[in-house]
Amino acid sequence: MVVGVGYVGMRGTHLIRTGDVNAPTPETLPDGRLFTPKGSPRPNPNFSAIELKTSDGDSWYNALQAHVEKTLGGLLSLNCLTLLAVISTMARLLQEARS
Repeated sequence: MVVGVGYVGMRGTHLIRTGDVNAPTPETLPDGRLFTPKGSPRPNPNFSAIELKTSDGDSWYNALQAHVEKTLGGLLSLNCLTLLAVISTMARLLQEARS
């Protein structure tokens, strides 16, 4: 029997994000979610979308990989397991907005 465990990780910094700085202000629904109705007025009605690009995005990727190999009567049986966590700036911002 062979058992293996591995870790894979990746980190991203200064990732490009875009956003509309002239987006309509969302309304808060009774359950606390944010909602922007179609046709909502923009802060500056003289423009439509005003795109802002920033390089303040971050990302994290972490994975634990484990496998077990066992030979049964000359045949190879392989079992694998991967646990991973991906965290990005956008996911973090969405979570903070819900709090």
